Amino acid sequence: MSPLLVLLGLLLVAWLGGALARGRGLRGFGLPSGSEFLLLGLAVGPQGIGLVHRRDLAVFEPMLAAAVGFVTLSAALRLGRCNRPGLAAVTVVPARAWLSGALFAFVTACIVAAVARYALLHIWHLHIAMANATALALGAALAGSARRLVDWAIEHHDASGPWTTSLVGLTDGGSIVAFLLLAPTAGLARAVPFGMPLLAASLMPLALGAVMGLAVLLLLRRSLPVPEVWAILLGAQLLTAGMCLRAELAIVPATLVMGLVLRMSTTAAEQARRQIALAEGTIWTPLLLALGATIDLDHLGRLGWLALGLAALRIATKLAGSPCILWLTRARAKQSSGLTFGLASSGETALIAAAGAALVLPARLGQLVIVAVAASSLAAESFAPRSLRRALLDLGELSRPNDSGFPTPLPSSFRAAAAGSLSQVAEQDGVREP
Repeated sequence: MSPLLVLLGLLLVAWLGGALARGRGLRGFGLPSGSEFLLLGLAVGPQGIGLVHRRDLAVFEPMLAAAVGFVTLSAALRLGRCNRPGLAAVTVVPARAWLSGALFAFVTACIVAAVARYALLHIWHLHIAMANATALALGAALAGSARRLVDWAIEHHDASGPWTTSLVGLTDGGSIVAFLLLAPTAGLARAVPFGMPLLAASLMPLALGAVMGLAVLLLLRRSLPVPEVWAILLGAQLLTAGMCLRAELAIVPATLVMGLVLRMSTTAAEQARRQIALAEGTIWTPLLLALGATIDLDHLGRLGWLALGLAALRIATKLAGSPCILWLTRARAKQSSGLTFGLASSGETALIAAAGAALVLPARLGQLVIVAVAASSLAAESFAPRSLRRALLDLGELSRPNDSGFPTPLPSSFRAAAAGSLSQVAEQDGVREP
C-alpha cells in the first residue's frame, strides 16, 4: 500500500481514537487498556487481509518513536494520580506500595528473562548478545501491571479507599521498573552504539531524558498559553525521539526520566499533564493499530509458541506472587482474592515497553515481544477487570452497581470537577451566579 494511504489511515484512526477515548470513561466500552485495537491492527496486517505491511510502517518509524515517547511521558506524569478529565486530585501513595510494586515487577522480569534467555540460547541458538537483549526486553515488557485498570475502577465505578490507593502505587512502581529495564536493551541489541561500554550506553538515555526534562521544566516554570505549551512539549519530545533514534538509544527510559524531572515543578507538570491528557487517546489508538499490523505469525514461526509460553508464565507468576506482595503492602488489612487477579493484567505498561523494544530489536525478535505482550494483555483482561471490581466491592471501596435499568449516575469526582470547570468558565466570561 502507498505510504500516503497508510498515513491517511493512521490519521483517521487517530481521530476515531480521540473520540472513543473521550467517551471511554463515561460509557465504559472497550478494554481498559484499549488492547482491542491490537486485534484490529492484526486484522488489517499481513496476518489478516494484508492491507498494511511492515515495510509500509517502516517509513513512519520516526513518527512511531515519537508516539511511544509521548505515551511514556503521559505515563510518567500520571504516576501517583489519575490522569483523566475531572480526576486531577493528587493521590498520596504510601512508599511501601511503590517499593512493593517495584520489587514484584523486578522479580517477575527476572523469572521471565531467565526462561526466555535459556530458550533463545539453547533451543533457537541465538547469538548470546542478541539473546540477552531479547530476554531483557521480554522481562521488562512483561514485568508490570496495568495502571489503567485501576484508573478504570476509579473513573467508571468511583473507587476510592486505602486499597485503591495502594494499587495505584503497586502498578506505578512496576511501571517504573519495567521502563528502566529497557535502558540496556539497545546497547545489547546494537553491540553497544559507537563503541561505548554497556554501562555508559545504558546511562545515556537516562542522562538525555534528564537534560530534556530540565529544559522543559525551565520553559514551563510559569503559566503559558496553550499553543506555547504544546510547542514546548512537542519540540522536546520530537528532539528526544530523534536523538534516541540517531544514537541508537532506548526512547522509553529517556522519556520516563524526562517526565520524572518535569514533575519536580508543580506548575510545569500540571501544564504538561493537562494538555497531554487531552491528546493521549488520539496517539495511543493508532500506535496500538500499528503494533498489531506488524505481527506476522508466519514470519515469527516457532517463536510464537515461546511468546505464548512466556505470556502464560507471566500470568502464573503474578497470580502466585500477588498474595505475598499484597500482604507486604498492607499486612494487617483485609484482602480479597480478586485483587490477585487484578494485578495479573499487564495493559498499557507492557504495550509501551513492547513498542519501545520493537524499535531497537530486529524485526522478528521485536514481533516476539509484541506477540508475548499482546497474548498476556488480552488473556489477563478477560478476567482482571471483573475480578478487581468484585474485590473492591467486597472491600467497601466501590459504589454499588446500579441495577435499576437507568443509566449509572456520574461519579462524585466527575460531578465535582464538572461543577468547578463550569464555574471557572463562567468567571472567565464575566458571568456570575445569581
